[in-house]
Parts: sequence; C-alpha cells; structure tokens
Amino acid sequence: MFKLSVCIIVICIFGNVFPSENNCSSDFNVTSTNDPLELRQLYPYYVAGFDYDNLPVVVIECGHWDHLFVAQNPERYEEKMKQFKIEFFGCLDSMSQLNYTSPEGEVSTADQFGMILDFDGFSLKHVQTSASATLMLSFWKGFKRFDNNVAYGFYINMNAVAENFVLLSKPLLSKAFGRSQLYGTRKQSWIPALHRKMPRSILQPLYGGENKCYKEQFGCLLNGY
Repeated sequence: MFKLSVCIIVICIFGNVFPSENNCSSDFNVTSTNDPLELRQLYPYYVAGFDYDNLPVVVIECGHWDHLFVAQNPERYEEKMKQFKIEFFGCLDSMSQLNYTSPEGEVSTADQFGMILDFDGFSLKHVQTSASATLMLSFWKGFKRFDNNVAYGFYINMNAVAENFVLLSKPLLSKAFGRSQLYGTRKQSWIPALHRKMPRSILQPLYGGENKCYKEQFGCLLNGY
C-alpha cells in the first residue's frame, strides 16, 4: 500500500483555508516528498482541496508535462520516472481513501475524487517522437485502475491538437472519461462549470479562484482542513 508519509502534507491554518499571496510559505506546513524534485517540476500536479461534496480535487497540468524532454534523456530520467509514476499513481490511490473532517468534527472517508486536466500548452511536441508518445500514453493507460474512483473530470484549455489526441486515445482511456466534460480554451465556458462544482477558495486565479498559493501544494495533499 502506498505510504501516506511519502507525500506532501499541506495543513491550512484554521479559519484561513488559503492564505494571502504574501504569506504562503509560513501558512503551509510542507514536508519532503519522495517524488523526484526535477520531475515534479516537469510534471506539475497537485490536490487543490475539497469540492462541495467533500471529494478531493486533483489538478493535473498535463499541457505542461514535458514528455519529449524526458524521453530524449533516458539515461537521466528512466529510473526517476519509474519512481515518479509510483508516487503519482500512489497519490491518486491515497485520494481514493482520504479521511475528511468536517467543520462539525465529523470524519468521513472519500472513496472518489474529482479531476481537472489542464491542457494549456499542449502541442504536437508531446507526440513528436514514438518515445514521447509512448511515455504519455503510459500515464493515460494508468488511469484505468481508477475507473471507479474518478467521480468526474474537467478537461479544460483543449486546443485542436489536444482534442484530437484525446478523441483518438479514447479506447485507451479510463471509463471515467464518460463522466468527464471537455472544454476548449474559452474560460467563459469552463470557469462557471468549475465554480458550480467546487469553491473558489481551492481554485487558482487562472481558474477564477482565490488560491494564490497553489504552487506551494505541488505534490500530494494528505490532510484535510
């Protein structure tokens, strides 16, 4: 079983779920993680917080995942990538069995999570070589194990390249794809959809939210607030 101690633990100060931009680091207690630091920077993801149904929301900035660079440097990243995949999918495992404490003190376990997949920056370079395409598809196929755990997904900032790739890859995708909504690059279309599902306090400003400290959360959120 994935050990909870290997992920980033983010504990928000009581009464201030997401602090001001000038006070991020002091208001978050962030421990070390086993994710290879370099790959966390090349493959940004984080857990934003909880939606209105108390389900954790995982944000994956897949448009910025640099598969080409990693695939072109196998000597440097091959072993690190194996460890990163263990940590990344282990984080999703943790999100599917996360304890949540309500403001009233009631403890419940979330067996599902929501996802935001941000395709901003996605281009043909992601599939420029067979090695980079294979690496990218290995992540897509990895989501299949979470068929019953993904409550919903928002695919946002999808340009023509991203849309064609996702549709062509549909046979490889998790059944959870059927519970997802696909949006283009017009924020006016997907920001209201996000706000109907989750509070603005957990969303970064680019998503019409108030969380200016989201970069402090890169990695895996394990403790609720």
